[in-house]
Amino acid sequence: MSHTPRLNLPFLAAGQAQKHVTLNESLLRLDALVQIRALSRTVTTPPSGAQEGDCYVVPASPSGAWTSHGGKLASFQDGGWNLLAPAEGWLVWVTDEATFQVRHNGNWVALPVSSEQVARWGINSTADNQNRLAVASPGSLFTHSGSSHRISVNKASASDTASVLFQRGYSGGG
Repeated sequence: MSHTPRLNLPFLAAGQAQKHVTLNESLLRLDALVQIRALSRTVTTPPSGAQEGDCYVVPASPSGAWTSHGGKLASFQDGGWNLLAPAEGWLVWVTDEATFQVRHNGNWVALPVSSEQVARWGINSTADNQNRLAVASPGSLFTHSGSSHRISVNKASASDTASVLFQRGYSGGG
């Protein structure tokens, strides 16, 4: 094995000349991959004014030096772009969106910042601004923690409506 199994870091070989080159390559790769922070995942062309250490998630249809490297991480190191193939489960913070993205089934997927307070949550469904909790399931269970269980529907004022609607095909009456 000439590289590490997870981060693909090059090993030093016995009797290798200029071991510092291999070691420095590994350190640069570690610097790019540990606590990954990408500036964006929508920039399609490598920025001309990139600074050392700048990192981007390459989008699906990139151009220039990133052509045919969609989905990879592009890290600007030693004056050039180092393109890194992500593994399943890698996590990256995307600063211009303030979101975590996780590598899942070959794609970057948004991950909630905190499960204690999120703007929307979809379980096997897509949540939106109107239906911030969306669940598609053959059943849902809300169980007690103690002796009782209550579901409360709170309204803002006495003239507002609070209701439970049973519908069929996304319309009332069924």
